[in-house]
Amino acid sequence: MFGVCVTGWADPPIKVACIGDSITAGAYPGLLQTLLGAAYQVENDGVSGTTMLKQGDFSYWSVGKLPSVAAFQPDIVTIKLGTNDTKPQNWAAHGSDFKADALALIDWLQALASRPRIVLVRPVPSWANTLGISDVVMQDILGIIDAIALERNLPVIDAHTPFLASSALFPDGVHPNAEGAAAIAELFRQAILADQATPVVEFPAFSPVAGTFATAQMVTLSTPTEGGSIRFTTDGSPPTAGHGTPYRQPIPITVTTTLLAMASKSGLADSAVAAGTYTIRALPRVGLRNGSFEEGTNGWTVLAANASPPAYGVVTNQGHTDGGQALALGSVNNAGNAVFAQTLTTATGVTYTLQFDYGAFGLGARQQRLLVEVFEEGSVTTSLVATALGTGSFLPESTTFQERALAFVPHAASVEIRFTDQTTGVNSFSCDGMLDDILVDGGAAVAMPAFSQPAGTYAHPLIVGISAATDGASIRYTVDGTFPSAEDGLPYTGPIRLLSPATIRAVAFKTGLKDSGIVAAAYVLVDQGLIIMFR
Repeated sequence: MFGVCVTGWADPPIKVACIGDSITAGAYPGLLQTLLGAAYQVENDGVSGTTMLKQGDFSYWSVGKLPSVAAFQPDIVTIKLGTNDTKPQNWAAHGSDFKADALALIDWLQALASRPRIVLVRPVPSWANTLGISDVVMQDILGIIDAIALERNLPVIDAHTPFLASSALFPDGVHPNAEGAAAIAELFRQAILADQATPVVEFPAFSPVAGTFATAQMVTLSTPTEGGSIRFTTDGSPPTAGHGTPYRQPIPITVTTTLLAMASKSGLADSAVAAGTYTIRALPRVGLRNGSFEEGTNGWTVLAANASPPAYGVVTNQGHTDGGQALALGSVNNAGNAVFAQTLTTATGVTYTLQFDYGAFGLGARQQRLLVEVFEEGSVTTSLVATALGTGSFLPESTTFQERALAFVPHAASVEIRFTDQTTGVNSFSCDGMLDDILVDGGAAVAMPAFSQPAGTYAHPLIVGISAATDGASIRYTVDGTFPSAEDGLPYTGPIRLLSPATIRAVAFKTGLKDSGIVAAAYVLVDQGLIIMFR
């Protein structure tokens, strides 16, 4: 904990000194002052080009603002140095001194009369070495900063990981633009407020978590902060304590929608905004399911009946689990072999599953035969033959159905499904095939990811692994409140080391299969000496 008590607006402002190089000197301390408000006083103690190393080419020890920091007597000091230390003339000659020099700066600051809380900052990434700055060397510096934080029981703000995929915010490869500076200031704001006596409301959780669904969803919002209220928007505008629809009951999501939500409570800082996109994509469904069949309805066409009346009919089948109607192939007393067809719009490269139930009824024990085919651009890509024997009863209710499934992977924008009654001889009242509950699942999905540790409260550090049962599946995850996808989030390459409270969201994906749903687990870490914020 930062250990700075806030007792009211009448108290003196909490003083925050921001030590750093040109990235600090540029803009974010001023923005941080605006974000924190009058309860805080932020001083920009950044000096362009400076190093943590005492023997660096432009050392903060000699040209920095240490006298100004001492006069300010801060309550909190953030240290964001290390970027210029990566330059060859600094790291090659004096890199081995970085840890000792950093500890010396911490000791100097903690000896001030105000006894400030020291907050280490993991420097932002860099994408250009035109200034000699090396992001490769930066990985060593990040490790040293983390080690110091563990040894000295100091909090850390991670300003590195959140920007790894945000090079556009750093036009010259090193320095942030206005948007980047604002993002850094927001990281600092959340880190400082989260550890004050006036905490931040925990951001809302969505149930079910965002993902792709075949039907409309009722989305429930909640916040772990007791007494917190929630507002949400669906028009893309960020909700605030005064903007958005107050959440009072589950939200119906009937079309693809991006839901934004935030939580607030009097006396606490507003939560961050949680976001999730709910994609509603109805799965293609083929004729009958608990309903009657007629040519031209439900997308069906009868290509051949070979009899008049047609060699099929709808019968009531109360014995089947759905208690509805089924299609009798042979139409009770007809001699034809019907062919039913339906064209479906499909996505290429995705595995679909055609499911149906097939059985037979009638006095005779004759075998019924059904050919199921998937056509693509006029050619059969896959097929299945289903057979069934009569039951010895006149009644359709006596039919015993078996579930059948046929998988296919389209390479074109549409396929044709055909069901052909191939029973030889004369179909009569004595025996007919029965077809029911035909549907197409719009693509098999990757198994949901699983966490090695269940959500809950733990002592830090915590190691969390993620796995998926589908062979060859890849996983992406987030811990910053955003929702992962096959394109977004951090690639999972090994167990995640949590040093601060976090909600991990993960999704699994594999070429040819639908992405899994998103799973989430919230981890509360107690006795925090080290706080790695917003990884």
